Amino acid sequence: MTIKDAGTFRLEFRLAAVQSRPCRILVNGGVVEAAALGRTTGSWYPDTQKWSVEVLAELKTGKNTIRIDRQGPFPHIDKFLIVPMSGNASGQLATLSELARKVDNPSGLYPAVLQQWVAHLKATSANKTSPLSLWHHAASGAATAPPTTGPHLAKYAKQPFLNSPPATRHFSTRSTISG
Repeated sequence: MTIKDAGTFRLEFRLAAVQSRPCRILVNGGVVEAAALGRTTGSWYPDTQKWSVEVLAELKTGKNTIRIDRQGPFPHIDKFLIVPMSGNASGQLATLSELARKVDNPSGLYPAVLQQWVAHLKATSANKTSPLSLWHHAASGAATAPPTTGPHLAKYAKQPFLNSPPATRHFSTRSTISG
C-alpha cells in the first residue's frame, strides 16, 4: 500500500471466529503485534462479525507492506481499515464523517446512526467532564496526560496503554470501560 504522508495509523479488522486464531501483524518486515486477531465472535458467519482495533503502526511515506501471518487457518477477516492517527481529534472525526457517508452495507453499520454518533462526538470533543473525554483523548493520539476529571475517569487514566508512547499503544474493542 502507498501512503501519502508518514505517521501513526490505526489498523482495524472486521472478523468472525468461533476459535481463537491469533496472527502476527508485520509492517515493512517488522512484527508490530505478535498475537493480534485472536478474539472470538461466536460463529464463523457474517452476522457475528465484529470490528476490532488491533494495533497502532508507524507507516512511512511511499510503499508499505502490511502482512498478516499465521501457521494454520486464519480467522474469517471480512474488512481491513487503516485510519491515520496523526493530527488532532478533528481529523479523526472527519474520518468518521467520511465513513458514515460511504457505508453501503445494510446488515452492518447504519449510516444514520453513525452520523448521529459523529455529531455527538463532535459536540462532546471539548467537554473535559464528558464520560467520553477519555475516549476523545485516546482517539486523538495525544502524548499528553489523559483527563482525570469527570465521572470515574481518574481510575482509568493510569492504565498503561494510555500512558505509553503512541507507537506502542494497543487498543482493543475487547476492553470495556464502565462507570
